[in-house]
Amino acid sequence: MRAGSEVHRSRIAPPFTPAPYNVALNKPTIAQSAQSSSAPALAVDSDPTNASYWGADPAPQWWQVDLQGSCTIDSIIVTNYVDGTRSYQYEVQASTDNVNWTTIATKNSTSKATSTGDTHPVNTTARYLRVNMTGNSANSGVHIADFKAIGISAP
Repeated sequence: MRAGSEVHRSRIAPPFTPAPYNVALNKPTIAQSAQSSSAPALAVDSDPTNASYWGADPAPQWWQVDLQGSCTIDSIIVTNYVDGTRSYQYEVQASTDNVNWTTIATKNSTSKATSTGDTHPVNTTARYLRVNMTGNSANSGVHIADFKAIGISAP
């Protein structure tokens, strides 16, 4: 090596892995029906309070979000209307084509709704997620105050 010359070594960066995030936030939603001031989009507005929720009556009712692309989902968090006494039952389904659905989480217990919601660990790839609300212990209406799908967008 001559004096003054430098050796340059290239480094190969490790592959970048994005951090999981709420891939459902503010994405398009639809529902079987909705109460007058409880639009489907209110379930993905990141406001888990009782002031902002999707509601429909009577159960059973479904609510759905389009993730606008294939996503790898690690967990689902469903927060229902919270009053300290009511419990909800539902199943969460995933689809890549909005035709064929697979159940990925179920809540059929009578545990009370809490402000932190119900976390369901999952391992699925989906573009569409649907919640089939089947019951509310307080009345015939069903409510989702907040819905989160924690994952990453597929490449």
